[in-house]
Amino acid sequence: MGNFMKALVVLLALGLVATWSVWASDQVSQGEAVEVTGTVLENGQLQDDTGQTHMLAKDEETMELMSHVGAKVQIKGTLIEQPEGERVIKIKSYQVVKP
Repeated sequence: MGNFMKALVVLLALGLVATWSVWASDQVSQGEAVEVTGTVLENGQLQDDTGQTHMLAKDEETMELMSHVGAKVQIKGTLIEQPEGERVIKIKSYQVVKP
């Protein structure tokens, strides 16, 4: 394969990555605002007062929240539907309700 073809393949790959990044950021911004109260579980999840378990986005806010495992918290965030159908909460803020 010539240098031109290699450069073309690299440019196409970069274009696909850039397109996917824009699409993924649109998915995050299109999420639904939620407010959930529940207990922080060890595995990056929150169990609400009705017993439903919610996955939390794997990010800095969730890592900070994990220092409160077992505590009851109120979370404000964005509910994001993943392509696989999984629903994940991206935390904007939280407050410990009961340690």
